[in-house]
Order: sequence, then C-alpha cells, then structure tokens
Amino acid sequence: MKRILIGLAVLVLVLIVGVVALPFLIPAETYKQQITRAVTDATGRDLTIDGVFDLRFGLTTSVSAGNIRFANAEWGTAPALAEIGSVAADIELLPLLGGKVSVPRLQLTDATIALETDARGRNNWDFAGTGDDGAPGRTADGESGGSGSIATHLGDLSIDNVTLSITDARSGERIDAALVRARVASESADAPMVIEVEGNWGDDPLIVEGQVGSLAAATGGGSFPVDIKADAFGIQVALNGAIADPQTASGLDLALSVNARNLSGLRAFAGDGLPTAGPLSLTAKIAGAPDALDIRDIAFRLGNTDLAGNVALRMAADRPAVTATLTSGRVDLVELRPAGTGSADAGGGGGGGADTGKVFPSDPLPLDGLSAADADIDLTVGALVTPTLTVRDAVVKVALKDGRLKVEPLSAMVADSRIDGMVSLARQDDGAALDLRLTSESLDLGKLITEAGVTDLLEGNASLDIDLRSSGRSVAAIMAGLNGHSRVLMNQGRARTEAFDLVVGGLSTVMGSVFANKSEWTVVECMASDFKIENGIARSQVMLINTEYTIVSGEGEVDLGEEALNLVVSPQPKSTTLNVSVPVRIGGSFVEPSFTPDEVAAARKLGGLLGATLFPPAAVIGLAEMGSDDNPCLKLARGEDGGVQSPAPAPGGALTPPGDASSIGGATENLKQDAEKAVEGLTKGLKGLFGRD
Repeated sequence: MKRILIGLAVLVLVLIVGVVALPFLIPAETYKQQITRAVTDATGRDLTIDGVFDLRFGLTTSVSAGNIRFANAEWGTAPALAEIGSVAADIELLPLLGGKVSVPRLQLTDATIALETDARGRNNWDFAGTGDDGAPGRTADGESGGSGSIATHLGDLSIDNVTLSITDARSGERIDAALVRARVASESADAPMVIEVEGNWGDDPLIVEGQVGSLAAATGGGSFPVDIKADAFGIQVALNGAIADPQTASGLDLALSVNARNLSGLRAFAGDGLPTAGPLSLTAKIAGAPDALDIRDIAFRLGNTDLAGNVALRMAADRPAVTATLTSGRVDLVELRPAGTGSADAGGGGGGGADTGKVFPSDPLPLDGLSAADADIDLTVGALVTPTLTVRDAVVKVALKDGRLKVEPLSAMVADSRIDGMVSLARQDDGAALDLRLTSESLDLGKLITEAGVTDLLEGNASLDIDLRSSGRSVAAIMAGLNGHSRVLMNQGRARTEAFDLVVGGLSTVMGSVFANKSEWTVVECMASDFKIENGIARSQVMLINTEYTIVSGEGEVDLGEEALNLVVSPQPKSTTLNVSVPVRIGGSFVEPSFTPDEVAAARKLGGLLGATLFPPAAVIGLAEMGSDDNPCLKLARGEDGGVQSPAPAPGGALTPPGDASSIGGATENLKQDAEKAVEGLTKGLKGLFGRD
C-alpha cells in the first residue's frame, strides 16, 4: 500500500509539472495561429499579425503583438477596418482560480480605424461570422455567454495615437477624429478608476477627465459613484452622483450640468438645422432607470428662452410615454429658428411661396412624430415670441395619445386680449385630421394688426368665433378641404385714413369716401364679418363696415384650395355731399390679387339705378350672440339706424358724379385709372396680411 501511495503521488506530481510546463513547451507561433483563426471564424474577416508575437507565461502572463491588421468588408474603400501598431497586456493567473480577472496593464498604440457605410446602408463593422445561432456572442439557446458577473481589475489602460474616420456614402459626409491619449487607472479592483481622455473630433477638441467607481462595482454590483467632466464641440458637460446598480443602469441619482457659448460645435452632426442663439445652460437631476427615467428640477436657458420643470419618461412595450410639467418666462421662436432662416420664410413650408405662386405649403406634414410617443404635458409660457407677434400668458395642456395630438385647454393673451380654444391633429390614412376652435369676447383688432406688423390702421375691440375642421397630408390640402366658419363682430372704433390707404393702396379713393377726406381718423361705428366655409370655399354671409360717412358691404367667395379671390366690395355714401362711389371687384390670387371697378355696377349707379345697401339683415342679426344688442351693425340690420341717404338724381333722372367726368364712360374710365394706380399698394397690403414681403 505504501508503494502504491508513493506511485500515485509521483503520478500527480508529474501531471502537475506537465500542466504547468506544457505552455512553455508550445511555440508562441502556435498560439498566434490559434488566435487569428478564432477571430477569422467568429467574424468572417481575416486577422493577421505580421509583427512580433510574444507570449510569456508566469504568475503574471504577458502577451504582445505588433502590426495587426483586421480586414475590411469586401465593398469597403479603406485598406483595412483596423490597423494597430502594437498591443500589449499583462494577466495575473492566480486570481483566475478565485473567479477574478486581473489585468494590471493593457496598452494600445498607433491604431487606424476606418468605419464605412456604403450607398446601400451596409456597415463595415457588421460581421458575417457568428455563433451557432447567427448572433455574435450568443449561445445556441439565445442566452448570453457566461453564468454571472466576474470580478475584474484593470490596473492601467493606456491608448495612444489612434485615428478614426467615419464615412457615409449615402450623404457623402466624412468625419475624422483622433484620440491623442486615453488613460484609465485604478490601484485595485475595489479602487475608483481615474479617467483622462484627450483627442479631437474634426477640428473640435475633446477632453474628458474625472473619476468613477471601481471595476468590481461595475461588474459585480454595488454603488457606482460618478464624477466626470467633458469638454467637446464647444460644450462643457459635468455629471456627478451615483448609480446604485451599474449593470442595469438603475438607481440613477445624478446631477447634470451643461454649458456652452452656442450650439455651433454641433453643426457637424445637425448641419444648419440648429439655432444660433446662445449662451446655453442646463441643470437637472436624473433619477430612476433607462426604462423609467425622471428628470427633475430642470433649469434650461438658450439665449432669451428659458424652461423649468419636471419630465418623466416611461418606456412601454409599444412606444414611450412622456409626462411633464413645464413653465417658461419666455420662448423666443425667432432666435430659435435654424441658422440661415430669415423673416421671409418664417412661416416655414417649402411647398408654398412666390416660386410656386402659392401661399399655403404643399410639403407633406411630418406626421410620423404623432405615433412616436404618448405625452401628457402641462405648459405655461409667459411670453411666446413669433416672427409676427408675441403671445403672452399662455396656458396649454398637450395630450398625445395613439397618434392624436390635442391641445386643450388653450388659453393665451394675444394683443392684450384673451383668446381661448383648442386644436386637435390626428393621424389617419389620408394624412391628418385637423380640428381648430378659437373664441374671444373682446379682441383688440387694432393692436393685433399693429403687432403683426401690418400697420396701425385700426382701433377697436371685436368678438371672435372660429370653428374649422379638415384633413389632408399638407397645409395646402387641409386648406382645400376646410369646413367651418369664421365670424367677427366689432363695436365702435376708428380707422386712420392715411394708414388705411397705405395698406389698401388707395382703395378708399376707388370706392369713394369710405373715410373722411381730410380727417386723420374716421369713426367706424361697427364691423361685421361671417364666412361659411365648405370644402375649402369660404362664402361671405356677412361683410359689413359702417363708418360715419359710408356703409361698405361685400359679397363673394374665397377659394382656399386654389387661393383665388372673387369678392365685390360695395360702398354707399350716407350723404349727398359725398362722392358717388362704385363697387370694386377683388380677384386674382393671394399672391397676385387684382382690384378693378365693377363696370356693370358703376353703370347702374351712374345711371341713377341706386339700390339698397348690399347686406342681408337676417345674417347680421344672426351674429347677435357675439355682441351686445346696442351694436350699431345689429341696429342697422334691424332698421333702427337712420338709414342711408341716396344722392338725388340730376335733371333727366341720371346721377352726375362730381368732377370732370360727365358721362358714364368717362366716369368709369376715371375709376379704372384710379384702380390701376391702387393695384400695387393693394397687392402689398394683402400680402402683408399673409405675412409675406
């Protein structure tokens, strides 16, 4: 028995010596071939090591290799996906017995990496060689390899002189970056890791420095502190706090700080789609996990725009959900417009404009965003600055659910007047369904027109009632299918004669004495307008302006789809001492309107065939719910006004208009000449109403 035991002991000793000595007996070239073959089999790309391959076994085993080349895709344009001058690593063997990986040193020097995307959208970093189920790094049953976390220690990681190029054949863009040096160091597996990175992205410097938790915490669990500062693309970012479970990125408790002079450094990624406003500042607290993220105490400012509040993001199975409560003292949409955007195209939409002869853009609406997420947002804005006017004290509730965006309630001060309403935009097969309602009990029309940049031609408050519905794939299509109504009823105000003429280009001259010829202001006793809109055709039910000198009524229609005008405006003096005026026909398009006297109506008037003022009393009375009973237009419709005094006919039964014209032909010719002079100003005025130059 003693001899047997001695024999077994010798056998075990021989086996141990053999196992320990075996690696030293196998040539390094054999390991080199096995490594390159394994990488080639796994990726479908050749890995070659043309330089020295050195493998030194010991309690700390060292491996180094030089002139490493990893093949590019067959369609790639670069010589290789990656070329590495040298790589070296030390691995401690004894910690492996305890299930730990300890790498005291890992160095990589002089590398060139070329990432490419071809015209078909293929990426050269997508590899053909995979595991048994076709998924890299996965086992046949779909589970990731490994049976749990492994405690790891990375003592000193250093990377020097790495260049990176990113090329996209689809856009023709190329980005060059360089990593001058990178260091990640820790004293032990349980010690914090110090990070230092220096490089550049294109012409922009890239610097990262700070300290994070240990590698043991990152791989094995435990709180993972974070204290990182980065400076890239002209933006300074600081992140401080801790991650309770770094493996799942849950238990976030981080403070974020972002500062920049402006966003110009991001143009390499976003082009000219970024605003030029600055400076930028952002602070926020981030809590939760990637699938249930809470961003609290947000304080954001970009130029004159600020935003504060809380946002909650929840990742559902189908689409994310956002809940937010936000307040802003000022949102300046003028300075937040993309670089190069001027006032002329402030309205957006490249489908319309002078180049197409249209005002409403025909570009497809970006409706994909309606189905990208669900949202429930309460927003309060002190001042919303647009290219045309400023909206104040806006209070809105935004709900986005199942592809339908609804803003209700919608309440804001426009021109110091309260406007309430709602707007809904729902995605459907034929584009989007629009539902818009706006009401105001007292809208300061004069201030609204002035703030919109037209002119200070009018003073007076009016009731507003707008109810519109439509559907379509573009703004033009929605306007072409519009249904609903637009109603305005104004009480007494006044109009500036000179300013009015500047806008309408002398329309008052063509129409006669709408306003006093020499007075700066003329009293507007009332104004009423009611357009019924069916399938994009807005037909006038009521169009009435009652001034102290003249009653002006109108009729006709506006084709919102074709953007065509077909209206007749008919003035009637209240006194025989004023000029005999004739109707004016407004035609043409929104972009190029035309204004001419209605010769048939002129002949009737000049021939003494004056009729009653052209407005339907019942339609005016129908607007009574929008104003008080003492509105002058309502009184006029009820016959409570003194009426219009028709000019007395001249001897022979015909009216003789003042001036040199003594015949119908001469009078109408004078009117035509006046109209021709007015066209240029009229066109400018109407374009101004649509926010165009």
